Amino acid sequence: MMSTSLRYRHLVLIAGLAAGCSQNSRADDGVLFKAKHQPGDRHYIEVKKAARQTVGGGVLGQDFMKTRVDEVMGVLSEVKSVTGDGIAIDLNFERTGQRIQVMQSNWNYDSDTSPNTESVIGRPMGAMLGRSVQMMLDSEGRPQSLTGMVALIEDMDYASAGHPVSAQFFREFKNVVTDDLMRFQWGDLSANLYPNRAVKVGDTWTSSAQAPSPFSGIVVRNYRCSVDKIAEVEGRKLVSISYEASIENAPDGRSLIDSNGQTVEFLSGELTGKATFDAARGYIVRQEEHSKESRLVHMGKKSTAERKNTEAVQATMVTELDLEIRRLTVEERKKEKAAR
Repeated sequence: MMSTSLRYRHLVLIAGLAAGCSQNSRADDGVLFKAKHQPGDRHYIEVKKAARQTVGGGVLGQDFMKTRVDEVMGVLSEVKSVTGDGIAIDLNFERTGQRIQVMQSNWNYDSDTSPNTESVIGRPMGAMLGRSVQMMLDSEGRPQSLTGMVALIEDMDYASAGHPVSAQFFREFKNVVTDDLMRFQWGDLSANLYPNRAVKVGDTWTSSAQAPSPFSGIVVRNYRCSVDKIAEVEGRKLVSISYEASIENAPDGRSLIDSNGQTVEFLSGELTGKATFDAARGYIVRQEEHSKESRLVHMGKKSTAERKNTEAVQATMVTELDLEIRRLTVEERKKEKAAR
């Protein structure tokens, strides 16, 4: 029969092993990769885009037209309410800017560094500053809707009136700042990467989302994400991921006919990216992405009453986009802006 002292040591040993196993289990549970939303939470979101577009081929010749557009937009995001029905967020435009290089034209405006609201681009984009739009998320943090851009577009139209070049820029710009496109920019671009569970190095997951396009209606992005690294920096757990996605026509995809009578047909696309999630802050603090999409452009009508059987000119449109998204605390944004 086991003595009392031996039985005690035996129980202590078992308890120690159990405690060790429990601690190891907790350490192996990973890091919760899910967005946090609490009423009153505020931070700054900035989206930078560098787009290069080439149109050419066929009778137009190679590289018929090249366009480069660099854009920056920043909003102050504030969680207004969290209920069983979803999460309400207010987005207030705090920075706008764009530089366009096409043919012989070169226009530039940035509310942070060159805030001339009387410039070609500054008139419409300057009208966005200080204005808010509202975004609704579901209980899992996936964007459901964004409203407010219609009224904002009316203000941009008013600011551009009487200035022909600004009005021309506005006519094109309003097509890329619709409610749906802004919802995708401020919400879906990052929300599609959240697995909403604990993750460890080597974990993978997939997601799929419909993405609105100003050129060719709806496309589908099929994401594949993986955890590359988990590190602790200044007491905060940072999760580094990489991802890629195929870009395809939606099953009910449609072509877009613009005001010039052009029909644009989506062909194919792909993207790669990387992102860093801050578990303490509860959001992705940095995201970088490169995408390439190809489309077929039919220019001109195939037949008119005056010119029967006129063939439309076809060309290929290739768009490459470098995207950078940053999320800063309000204090970090104030310091950065003051240093400029």
